[in-house]
Amino acid sequence: MKISFQWLEDFVDLSQFKNKIEDLSALLTRAGLEVEGIEDPAKDFNHVVVGKIIVKGQHPNSDRLSLCQVEVGDGVIRSIICGATNHKSGDNVVVALPGAVLPGNFVIQKAKVRGTESEGMLCSEKELGFKETSEGILILPTDAPIGKAFAQYMKLDDSIIEIKVTPNRADCLSHLGVAREIAGLTEKSIKNIPLKKVSTENKLIAVENTTACPIYSGQVIENVSVKPSPEWLQQRLQKVGLRSINNIVDVTNYVMMELGQPMHAFDFAKIHDGKIIVRDAKPGEKIKLLDDSTIELKGSELLITDSKGPLCVAGVMGGKESGVSDSTKKIFLEAALFSAASVRKTSRMHGIQSDSAYRFSRGVDPATVGLALQRATQLICEVSGGNAVGNPQLLSNWKFSPKEIELRLPLLQQRSGIEFTTAEVEKFLKQVHCEVTANKKAESFKVFAPSFRQDLEMEMDLVEECTRLKGYEHIPETVAPTENWPIAHSDLFLAEKKCSAVLQGEGFFEAFNLIFTSDQLQKQHSKISADKFVYLKNPLNSEMNILRSSLFFGLQQNLLSNFRKQNEQGQLFEIGTVFEKQTASDKQSGYKEKQNLGLISWGLSQDLWENKNTPQVFKLKKAVENILQAFQISRFSWEKLDFSADLSKVLHPQQSAMLKVEGQVIGFLGSMHPQILDKEKIRVPVAFAEMDIQVLKTAMARKRKFAVISAFPKVQRDFAFLMPVEMPVSDVSRLIEQSGKDVIQKVSVVDLFTGESIGKEFKSVAFRVIYQSASKTLADQEITELQGKIIAQVEQKLKIKLR
Repeated sequence: MKISFQWLEDFVDLSQFKNKIEDLSALLTRAGLEVEGIEDPAKDFNHVVVGKIIVKGQHPNSDRLSLCQVEVGDGVIRSIICGATNHKSGDNVVVALPGAVLPGNFVIQKAKVRGTESEGMLCSEKELGFKETSEGILILPTDAPIGKAFAQYMKLDDSIIEIKVTPNRADCLSHLGVAREIAGLTEKSIKNIPLKKVSTENKLIAVENTTACPIYSGQVIENVSVKPSPEWLQQRLQKVGLRSINNIVDVTNYVMMELGQPMHAFDFAKIHDGKIIVRDAKPGEKIKLLDDSTIELKGSELLITDSKGPLCVAGVMGGKESGVSDSTKKIFLEAALFSAASVRKTSRMHGIQSDSAYRFSRGVDPATVGLALQRATQLICEVSGGNAVGNPQLLSNWKFSPKEIELRLPLLQQRSGIEFTTAEVEKFLKQVHCEVTANKKAESFKVFAPSFRQDLEMEMDLVEECTRLKGYEHIPETVAPTENWPIAHSDLFLAEKKCSAVLQGEGFFEAFNLIFTSDQLQKQHSKISADKFVYLKNPLNSEMNILRSSLFFGLQQNLLSNFRKQNEQGQLFEIGTVFEKQTASDKQSGYKEKQNLGLISWGLSQDLWENKNTPQVFKLKKAVENILQAFQISRFSWEKLDFSADLSKVLHPQQSAMLKVEGQVIGFLGSMHPQILDKEKIRVPVAFAEMDIQVLKTAMARKRKFAVISAFPKVQRDFAFLMPVEMPVSDVSRLIEQSGKDVIQKVSVVDLFTGESIGKEFKSVAFRVIYQSASKTLADQEITELQGKIIAQVEQKLKIKLR
C-alpha cells in the first residue's frame, strides 16, 4: 500500500522526519510495517519550472508551429517552439528546460526545428505523465509564481512510502491508520479528526440481514455536477496509485485512502422507488458490475438492492446501471460495515478483486462509518456544488463494548525473553491507543483495545505488541535445549529424498506447485468422475477451486510458462500430494490422499553427443527405471495403457504405457497428446509420467537383500520375431524371462523394423537375451536348447513367428 508523507502530516506531526524519510522507514519496519520502497514523485520534474509566455509569434518556416518568447524567472528570455494552439501571450505555462528528463525517459535538450533553435519545451499533461491524452499544453492559473519549480508548485515534492501490511493489521490500510501507528511509536497525538456527532434518521433504508451488515448509513446529496476533480484531489489519488475518474467517485476513493472506510455513490434517479434494501441474493439473479462483467449470483452473497433488483454487491463492487455518470444530478452516498467473512467469501467465489473488498475482508473499524460519511459529504458538496438533503440515513445493529484482555507480566517476559517493567508495559499499550489498568501487586494488566484494533483479541496479541514496541533486537540469543535425540526420518521422507537425488543426477529440476487447480481444467484433461473432485468451500478464485487429482496440472503450467519464455528444452519433477473424494461405490468414505511423483520432459536435446532422434518418452522411461533400480525394484513391467485411466486424455494413444510393480499398476508414462500440443502451440515433443511413491516407501522399509555377483561369463544371443503391429513388445519380453528365469539376466529390445517387405500389419522386433549362471559356465549346447525352448513357447503362446 502506498502512503503519502504530506498526507500523513494532516494527522500527525512528522517534523522530526523532514528530509529524513529513511528514519521513518526504519521506524515503521522495526514496528512490523515493512517498507518495501520509497518513491520521490519530484524526481521526474527536475529542470521543469513555471514559465510565462511574453510573446507568442509565428515560426518563420512553418505555418503550424509558434515561436514563443518565454520567461522562467532567471532574467533570461528563451525562444521555445510549440506545436499546440491553445496558448497565447501572457499565459502561465509549464516549461521543461534543457536537461529535463520527462516521464517515459523523454530527454529535453536544445534543438533546431526547421532551422530555428528551441531552448526547451512547453508541456502538456500527457508529456508530464498526468493523462494518457491531452489536446494542448497545460495552462496554469495567473497567480502561478514564475520560476518556481513545477514539482514544488504542484506539491509533488513528496515522499511516497510503500508498506507491506500484514493481514492482521487492517487498521493500517489508510493514512489515518498509519498516522495512528506513527503517533504511538513517537508518543505524539493525532490531530485534525472531526468527531462531531451527527443526528440521524432512517426513511430510505431497510436491512434484512443485520449479521452480514451491522451498520448501514447514507446521505442524499442533490444538485451535484459530475466533472473532473480539482487538481489537489487528482494529485493525492495519483500519488497513492489511484486513477482519477470524476469528482464524486474520486471523493469516495479519497476517503477510503484517508480513513480506511470504503464507500459507494449511487445515482439516486436509478434507485427504484427511492428505497435501499440490504438483503441476501436470490439464486440465479444477475448483476452487471462497474468493470462491465456480469455475474450470476449463487444466493449466499449480500446485495444492496431497490424494490426492482440488485444495485451493488455489498462491499465488493457496485453495479453499472446504478453508478454515477455525467448526467447524474442527485446521489445517495453509502457508508457501511459489512461482515469480513461475507465479503471475503463473495470476493473469492466470483474472483472479484477490489480495494473495497480488500479492506472489508480484513476488517473495517465500525466507529469510522459515521465519520467517513460526514467527511465524504463535506468534500462532495465542496467539489461538486451539491448540497446535503436532510439528515444522514442510519441503521445500526452495532454497539462498541471493548473486550477485556488480561496481560500477565511474568508470561510476557517468559514468552518474549525480554525483561519489562510495569511502567514500560503500561506505556507501550497506551501508545497503541489501548485503555490500561495496572495491578502492580498481581503483576498484571487489564487492557481494553480500541475498535480499530480488531486484531487484539487475546493475551498473546498483547505480548506481540509489547515485544515489537520494545524492539525485536532486544530479544537475547539463547541456545535451545536438546533434551532428547531427534527421531528417525519416516520411510516416506527418505523415499522422497532418494527420488529427488536420483532425478537431480539425471538432470531434472524440482518444481513446487500449489495443490489447487481448476475443476474446468481437470474436467478437460482427466477422466476422473466429477463426483470425485475435492471442491474447496472457500476457494481463492475460480482457477483454484479444487484440490488436484494429479501432478500433471501444475507441471503442465510449468511447461507452458517455460516454453513461452523461450526455454524450449527442459526436465522437471515434482513430489506432492494428490486428492480424491471417496464415493458410494468405494469401500471407504471421506477423502483419499497420497504422495505421487510426476515428471515432465520437453524439447530437443542440445547435447552434441546425444542421439537427437531418441523420443522424449524413452528418455523419461529410462529415468523412471533408474528410480526403480535405485530402490532395488526389479519385478516391474510396462504394459499397454488402459484408456479408462484418469489421465489417458492427455497421452498419445500409441506412445503410452502403464507401469506395473509386482502385478500392481502404480503409474503411467507417455507422450503428450498431439491435440494438446497443437492447442497450446508447443512445437517440440513432450512426455509426462506419474507414479505412486508408496511402493518406493515400501521398498525403502524392506530389509536389503544382497546377491553374489556371478564369476562365470555372460553369453549374448539375438533373435527377432515377426508380430502384429498392435501387439505389445512387453508381452514377448515377459514370456522370454519366464521361460528361462534361472539363467536369463536381462532381456532388451535392440531393433524395430516396419516396411512393405513384411506387410503393413506386421513389425519385426529384435530381442537381445543375456544368459549367465551363478554356478557354472554355460555350454553352447545348453544355451541352444534353452533358446529353442524359448522360441517354441513364444511362437506357441503368442502365435507369432521367428523371423
